Amino acid sequence: MENPEHDLYRVLPLLLSSKDPAVLHKAVERFFTPDVSFRHPLRVVKSGPNSRQTLLGIYEWYRIVGPGTVAIIDELGEFAPPGTPIT
Repeated sequence: MENPEHDLYRVLPLLLSSKDPAVLHKAVERFFTPDVSFRHPLRVVKSGPNSRQTLLGIYEWYRIVGPGTVAIIDELGEFAPPGTPIT
């Protein structure tokens, strides 16, 4: 992402509202590195070879259990500089 503050308004609905699995797969492949790490209160994915596939499985599960979900992004919080620890 060249401009995360702008791009997230487009990316988040692709990840959270895609009805077509091919659209979801392309979004995950485009916007996440193969060794992505992911922290969520319900699931953590540690960075490692092919961890993007694990993350894709999470978004696939979300797409299946929440059909018809529509993501509307009203506002994004401030971005921390790269390398800032998540607390």
